[in-house]
Amino acid sequence: MAINWNFELTNIALLAGAVVAALYARRQVAEMRESNRQLADSGRNQENQLRASVLLSLDTRWESPQMAAARAALHKVRGEVEAEVGRTGRATDHLYDEKLRNLRNSNPSLYLRVFQICGFFETVGYVACANYIARQEIIDLLGPSILDAGRVFLSHIDGLRVQEGDDTHLFEYFLWLLDRAKREEARRPAAIMVNRP
Repeated sequence: MAINWNFELTNIALLAGAVVAALYARRQVAEMRESNRQLADSGRNQENQLRASVLLSLDTRWESPQMAAARAALHKVRGEVEAEVGRTGRATDHLYDEKLRNLRNSNPSLYLRVFQICGFFETVGYVACANYIARQEIIDLLGPSILDAGRVFLSHIDGLRVQEGDDTHLFEYFLWLLDRAKREEARRPAAIMVNRP
């Protein structure tokens, strides 16, 4: 009988050990799940912080003195073209192209200053195309300005691309972004996409 009793005690001890091991394993699995969840949350938070940082950097660059001067020069060009449209009734896209070509020949420094707008949107378009930040977030932040720049520069850029040859990639990301902004404008109610000065 002593052998049987020891055998049963051994089984009970083994069973108790197995239960303890199972409980410990369950606790470990729960801790790993919680750790993975926290890691995923941390990753999402870092991604959100990165997106916010990129958007703030773009906004800061857009509002910088250099870009403010470029926007002011663009505003002057736009005013001159709109006055010409009012006098002559000519199409704005041809007048913008003509004005920019004349500006390139007569005042290269002003031309380059105005064209900084295209360079800015080329960078922004690349950021969006590469999915560093959601296209929608960029369009929400800068959509009206993208559309305004597109109205001014599109014909001129098309002309420059023809001069350079069909395989040119001149301002391809700006044009990509402009296309997306136009699609969004067509999709949204008119009251949402308003031009800011």
